Amino acid sequence: MKPHYVLLILIMLTASCGFHLRGSQTATVTGISSIAITNTSASETASAVTAQLQASGSTIVTGADKPEYSLQLSDQIINKSVLSVSPITGKVTEYQLTLTVNMSVTDANQTGLLTGQSIRVTRDYTFDDSAVLGSVADQHKIEQEMIQQAASQIVRRLGALVQK
Repeated sequence: MKPHYVLLILIMLTASCGFHLRGSQTATVTGISSIAITNTSASETASAVTAQLQASGSTIVTGADKPEYSLQLSDQIINKSVLSVSPITGKVTEYQLTLTVNMSVTDANQTGLLTGQSIRVTRDYTFDDSAVLGSVADQHKIEQEMIQQAASQIVRRLGALVQK
């Protein structure tokens, strides 16, 4: 069999089984028409979740309106720890960043659907002490990417909760 046919067959099998690359597409939450988002010390993650939910067609409720679901985000903490040290100089060469956000979801009747759930995202980066400003900028960019990734995880959990 020619290699072109083998490749074509593999592509067709992969496409027919429903496989999709994960990529950076926006998550689509079907079934959530309205949701209220409250946060205590997790405002960056709440903003990212709000943007993703609005992009998927959900209405964010504030004020006296009664939402279908309520999402509570709390305790957004970014920990930075030493991952590796240079054996020659004894200086830090890599750091590990860990973002933790707690979430709870209740329905319109205040029944707890998800309580005490913790979202955790971990990334590491190389630190260059000769380019401290660049390393700080890299750390800030990584933190923003981690917040977006945590928001995507929260939206996917909401989607799975609705589909149950």
